[in-house]
Amino acid sequence: MDEIKLDSPMVRKISDSAGSTTPPQSTKSYVRNNPYGKFIEIQEPNTPILEPLESFHESSVIERTEFPSRLTIFSPDKGIRSISCPPLDTRYTAISYTWGRFMVRDTRERDTDMAGCYWKIPANLRFTRQELNCAVLKIGSANPVWLDLFCIPQDDNDEEKGIEIKKQAQIFKHAAKAAVWLYEGDDLVQEICSWHFSHYIYEILVIPVSGKFTGETKKRLALLKRLAAEVPWMTSTWTLQESALRSDAAFYDKRGDPILGKSDSKPLTIFDFMRTMSQIEEEMESIRNFEYTMAKEDLDLFTSARKAVINVGLGRLNTMNSQELYRAASFRVCERPHDTVYGIMSAIGVEMEADYNRDMDQLRKDFIVALHNRAPAEMQSFLHFDSCDDGSAWTYQDRDSSLSEIHQLPGENEVIARFQGVLDSGHLVLDTAIILTTEGLAELGMKLEKAEGCLGLDDDGIPRAYYGLDSSCREQQKRSAQSLLNWEDSLALVPLGRLRKQDTWYRVSYMLLSR
Repeated sequence: MDEIKLDSPMVRKISDSAGSTTPPQSTKSYVRNNPYGKFIEIQEPNTPILEPLESFHESSVIERTEFPSRLTIFSPDKGIRSISCPPLDTRYTAISYTWGRFMVRDTRERDTDMAGCYWKIPANLRFTRQELNCAVLKIGSANPVWLDLFCIPQDDNDEEKGIEIKKQAQIFKHAAKAAVWLYEGDDLVQEICSWHFSHYIYEILVIPVSGKFTGETKKRLALLKRLAAEVPWMTSTWTLQESALRSDAAFYDKRGDPILGKSDSKPLTIFDFMRTMSQIEEEMESIRNFEYTMAKEDLDLFTSARKAVINVGLGRLNTMNSQELYRAASFRVCERPHDTVYGIMSAIGVEMEADYNRDMDQLRKDFIVALHNRAPAEMQSFLHFDSCDDGSAWTYQDRDSSLSEIHQLPGENEVIARFQGVLDSGHLVLDTAIILTTEGLAELGMKLEKAEGCLGLDDDGIPRAYYGLDSSCREQQKRSAQSLLNWEDSLALVPLGRLRKQDTWYRVSYMLLSR
C-alpha cells in the first residue's frame, strides 16, 4: 500500500493524547479473536521516530575497529604463530569450521601453546592440533589466515573476545578469501553436490504407482538423513552465520585439500551446496502431497531425510529475510545458550559485544528488540494460522506461513516504530503507533478499495492458489480487508518501514492493531 502521512487527518499519534510516561489504558492495543493478529503493548515514545534504518555493510573504508585484531601467519624460521594489529591492507583467508561442542572439557592438560597467543588452544575430540595446523597452512597457502581458535582469546572474561565476536561480519567481509574446513563428511558433500537437477526432478523423487521409492531414491534419501549427523559443520549456529556472510567460501577436506566437483573438478563452494539443497527442498515439498501413498518404511525414511534438510537450512539461505534466518538458527546446534544470539547476530546485521556473564533471558530480549529495530517489516513477515493467546504472537510459529518476499529497504528519514523492550509476558513494547480516527478508517477503506492485491488469500488466510483458484482476485482481497477493519472500533497502525520494490508490489509495511 502507499505510505500514510503522519499529518493526515486520518491519523493521530499516541503522543498527541498522552502527557505522562505511564501509558493510559487507551494507548494499549491488542487483538482478540483474530488468529492472525499480534498483541503489542504501546508506550510513550522516548526516542525519535524519525530515525533511519542502519544499512549493513555499506562502508568501503576499512577501519581498525572492523579489521581482525589478530591473524595467523607462517614463516619458515618461526613456523605458525599469531600476530596482533596486522596492517589493514593484509590479504587473509577466513576459515569456517566447527569445534566447540567437541572440545575436551574434563581436563586442560591436553591444551597446547601457540606462538603469539597468551591463551592455550583447547584440545578437541575430532581432530588433533597437528591436523589443524597442517590444514590451515594448506588452505591459506602459507599466507595469513583468520580462524577463531588462533585469533580470539578463549577466556570468556577477556574483553578482546567480546570485541572480536561483535565484528564477525566485518572479519569475514574483509577477507580476501573464505574457506570451509570439513574435517569429516567431505565425501557426502561431494556426492550431494553431484546430483543433477534434471535427473533429480524427473527420475529420483517421483513415486511410482506402487507407492514405493526406487532404489536410487532410497539411496539419496539415506544420504540426506546422514547429513546432519556426519557433517558437524552443517549443524552449527556459527557456521550458518558464516555461510550467510560468505557463500563463496570453498570446501576443504581434513588434509586441507579443496573438495572438487565430480563432473567439472572445480572446487565446490557453499553456494554450490546451497543450490543443490534448494532444489532438494522444492522437490521434497512437492512430494509431501503424496505422503499418504508411501509405504511405511519409505515414509519414515522420507520424514527423517526431510528433517535433516530442514535442520541444515541452507537451501534458501541467499533469499532469507531476517525472520527466516532467525528461525533457521533455532534448528542449529551451539554449545552455550549465549551463542544462540552471538552465533547468528552478525548475519542479520546486529552488533552486540559478547558478554557470557550476561543474564540469558535479558540478552534474548535485547536481541529481539535489536532485530525488530533493524528490520521490523522482515521480523513481522509471517501469517499466523493458529491464535496466540500469550506473548508469543510476535514471532513465527511452526504452522505459520512465512512471507519470504518481504525485505526491508534501508533508507534515510524513514518513519518507523522503534521497539523498546519485551515484557515478562513476552509482549513487545514500542514507542509509537498511529491511532486511526473514524475518518481515517473510512480513508483506509477507500485505499484498500483501490489497492491491487498480490498475496491472494481467502477469508481464512489460505492462499487461493492452494485450491486452484485465481490468486489475484481483487474482490476476495477487498472483502478480507474490509472484514478486518470491521472487527473492532479502535485500530492503530505501526509503521514498519519501506520494502524493496523488486521483491513485492508493496512499498511500505505497517502492522495493524485492534483493541
